[in-house]
Amino acid sequence: MKRLRSSLTLKIFILTLFLLLAISGITYASVAVFLPKTYRNSLEKDLASVSESLKTELESYASIEEAENFLEFFERNNQASVTVLDKEGNQVFPEVETEVADTVSTGSEESMVVEEDGLVTFSGIAVSDEAAEELGDDTYGVTVSDAGYFTLSTSYPSAVKSYKVTVGGKAYTLLVVGDMEAVSQAAAIVKRIFPMVLGITLLIAFFCAILASWYLVRPILRLSRVSRKMAALDFGEHCEEKRKDEIGVLAKNLNELSDSLSTALSDLRSANEELKLFFAAASHELKTPVTILKGHLGGMLEGVGEYRDHERYLQRSYEVTETLETMVKEILTISRMGTGTWKTERKKTDLAELFRQEMAEVWELLEEKEMELTGEIPEHAYALADSEGMKKVFRNFLTNAIRYSPKGAKLTVCFQENGFSLENEGTSIPEEALPKLFEAFYRVEDSRNRKSGGSGLGLYIVRMILDAHGAAYGAENTAGGVRFWFRLKENHTESTQRLPETPIKTR
Repeated sequence: MKRLRSSLTLKIFILTLFLLLAISGITYASVAVFLPKTYRNSLEKDLASVSESLKTELESYASIEEAENFLEFFERNNQASVTVLDKEGNQVFPEVETEVADTVSTGSEESMVVEEDGLVTFSGIAVSDEAAEELGDDTYGVTVSDAGYFTLSTSYPSAVKSYKVTVGGKAYTLLVVGDMEAVSQAAAIVKRIFPMVLGITLLIAFFCAILASWYLVRPILRLSRVSRKMAALDFGEHCEEKRKDEIGVLAKNLNELSDSLSTALSDLRSANEELKLFFAAASHELKTPVTILKGHLGGMLEGVGEYRDHERYLQRSYEVTETLETMVKEILTISRMGTGTWKTERKKTDLAELFRQEMAEVWELLEEKEMELTGEIPEHAYALADSEGMKKVFRNFLTNAIRYSPKGAKLTVCFQENGFSLENEGTSIPEEALPKLFEAFYRVEDSRNRKSGGSGLGLYIVRMILDAHGAAYGAENTAGGVRFWFRLKENHTESTQRLPETPIKTR
């Protein structure tokens, strides 16, 4: 019982075997029981119809002798036996050589009785013993009672019809008997071969049940094996089922699920490794300003050496705090992007207007470093983009260009039909460092970048924003400097507005 509960193969085998045996048994019983009954009902119905026709046709003849050929033809074509008795009880068809008994009872009521086993008994006019002997054969027989009345009984389930007919002015009794000898013999044979049929049926059902259980369970076992490996995070095996039914659909869905989980797990592992590296780098980067700030405050509290100049070191501590604050904000921004709480809201955005807004924010830095900004800004440059994200992109490009360019350098901005670029002159980046610029906390020259105040996260944030937009981006050295660029999908520019090409001077 425990094995039955845990084995689908055994369950399907037993169920299939039971169903096949049940169907075979029902079919066999139906044939054995209903075949004779159905045949008898049909026989009675057909016999009634042809007997009425026989009676009508027989009455059209002048004598029974004249109708003998017709009666014989009727018997052959309708598989029925016809007996004609005269009013004294003598059998006139088929002809007999004996005479009827002297004592004849007339005017008796005829009766027909159908026994439980299907045999038919017909009682009626009395006949002599000689006539009864002539009537008796393998199909039906006539016996005479003590009262002189005959009893007609068939050896097989039969249908009997009796009619009063007048032929050539004489009264006769017409008996039409339709027997079921053939079907009765067939039914008897069916009963005799039942043990053999049962054995063959059991054997066939057994092998069919084995075949059915194997055919149905085999693909399920394969699916189960693959699913167990998936549960163990092994996605290297696929279901090879090519069937088009529900099991085939299940195998296809399981394969797609395996591929999706494999890809998701691979991405998750990569993201996890990247996250570990990021937080390790973040911890290191945060440690430096915190250590500096702690040293400043400790020196001022202790009044050690130059730290007695509180005003100077409070100012430096404030600058370190600003750097720390900026770094924390950028880390929080990256965290929101990485966890999915930050969503890009893409809508029709004027990139040219966003750039002008960010340019106004850094105008003082441009004046401070006496830098020149040239190029063309279109009146409008529409694209499907997230406005807040693109603001961060423009701000990082501008601040990086200003921060890492020498004093008096020239910045060149260019809006193209599907993108944007900003070139700063007077500096360059080693070719091997260009692919790493958009990584978190990467600095080309660590000491120089720390002095400039960069956190190393600005271009990493740019990367995350542009990746979310499906944009292409990069950095490249030019003849006179470095150019940062990106290209968005579905960008459209309208009439351009040229920037003044005179240098921007400090006030």
